[in-house]
Amino acid sequence: MDYRRKLQKHFSNSLTKSRCDYLLVGLVGVTIDAHQKFALKYAIIAVIVMTAVAVAVGAISLF
Repeated sequence: MDYRRKLQKHFSNSLTKSRCDYLLVGLVGVTIDAHQKFALKYAIIAVIVMTAVAVAVGAISLF
C-alpha cells in the first residue's frame, strides 16, 4: 500500500509541476500545447491521405 501511495504521489506531482510541461519536445524548448497546435494540421492531413490510400487500395483490389 505504501508503494502505491508513493507511485500515485510521484505521478500526480510530475503531471502538475511546470518543469514537467516538457516531454521530448521540451528538448528544443517547445511546450506541449504549442507542439499540439502545430502538429494538428499535419495529423489531419495524414489521416485524410491514409484514408484516401486505403480506399484506393480497396478499390484496386476489387478489380
